[in-house]
Amino acid sequence: MTEGAGLKNNSVNDDVDVCYHGNGLSCRESRSGDLSSDYRTLYLKVLQENLALKDELQEKELLLSQNKVELERLQQSQDCSTDRPALLELERFSSFSSFLLTGLLLEQQLLLLLLLLL
Repeated sequence: MTEGAGLKNNSVNDDVDVCYHGNGLSCRESRSGDLSSDYRTLYLKVLQENLALKDELQEKELLLSQNKVELERLQQSQDCSTDRPALLELERFSSFSSFLLTGLLLEQQLLLLLLLLL
C-alpha cells in the first residue's frame, strides 16, 4: 500500500485501483454518491420544468377553450346577421302578401254586398 496526500492506494489487484478518502468512503462510493446527487439534481430540475410546462399547457388549453367559445359566439352572431336580410325580405313579402290578401277579401266582400243589395 502506498500513501500520499490523504489518499491511500490499495493495489492488491493491478487491474483495480481503489483509493480511500479520510472519511472512509472509497473514490467509487464517493463518485457514485456524486452521480446520484447529480441525477437527483437533474431529476428535480426536469420535474420542475415538467410542472411548469404542465401549467403552461393548462393555461393554453383554457385560452383555447375561451377562443372556441368566442369563435362560436361570433359565428352565431354572423349567422344571425347573414340571415337577417333574408328574414327581412321574407317579412316584407309576407306583409305584402297579407296586404294583397286583405285587398282581395275586401273586394270580395264588396261584391257580395252589392249582389245582396240587388
